[in-house]
Amino acid sequence: MTTAPQLNFGNLPLVEAAVRATFADSIHLKFSLVNNIHDLLKGSFVELSEPERHEVAPGVAGTVEFRPGHLTGVVYGGHEDGLRATVQSRVAVIRWQKQFTKHPQEYPRFATMQAALWQVIEAVETVYELKPLPIAVVNMSYVNFLPVTDFASVLTDYFSKSVHVQATENAELIRKVELSWRNAGIDLRFCLEKLTAVIDEDSMDGCRLTTVAGVTVPEPDGDPKVKLEEVHARLQVFFRDVISDRAKKEWQLQEAPDG
Repeated sequence: MTTAPQLNFGNLPLVEAAVRATFADSIHLKFSLVNNIHDLLKGSFVELSEPERHEVAPGVAGTVEFRPGHLTGVVYGGHEDGLRATVQSRVAVIRWQKQFTKHPQEYPRFATMQAALWQVIEAVETVYELKPLPIAVVNMSYVNFLPVTDFASVLTDYFSKSVHVQATENAELIRKVELSWRNAGIDLRFCLEKLTAVIDEDSMDGCRLTTVAGVTVPEPDGDPKVKLEEVHARLQVFFRDVISDRAKKEWQLQEAPDG
């Protein structure tokens, strides 16, 4: 298992973090079953609503099912740490998103998100009488928004040579750089994309940085909890290694040996 560094940032532009578990087989989301799941979760997730977007289940094609009498997904919200749980036919997701309010909730860290994901998985297992619920893939993602104005040098200013692309060295404008590969069995993704963020009535130009790590859970005896911890550890190392010294200083990185 990869040892995760404890990365503490004083000024990280993090806007979203998510952990996901992809089911090996589809579950059918009937209204009664969705409510039964909520009965088990409402001590932590007090709200129940329909999703605003469909989640992509990593590693599995055809993840959204449309059929009469079945929901395409459900969202459980109202968590004290600002988490939202999405359940669809092939995936469960725990997501934290930054709220641009006067006193926004801080990112609650991986341990809180991991515990919430397994709480949801256990509720699904109970309602569907599937113990354990077979899980095929687990992954984790971070999304940061960099409010930069120099879109020609953002790659060299904020990121190490490990993700530099030679073809962009003399670029006047970098619109999008996306890299995806597998290392030691873990899939990694780096995506830097120019966009405009709209917050209330204000807009801000910048770049969205998405970093993702995910892994297939071995059959039949793979432990998805252990695999998600490995994914988190690898994602921490990955993020630390791809950002530049300038980014580490600007985002006020303090690193402990373990975490």
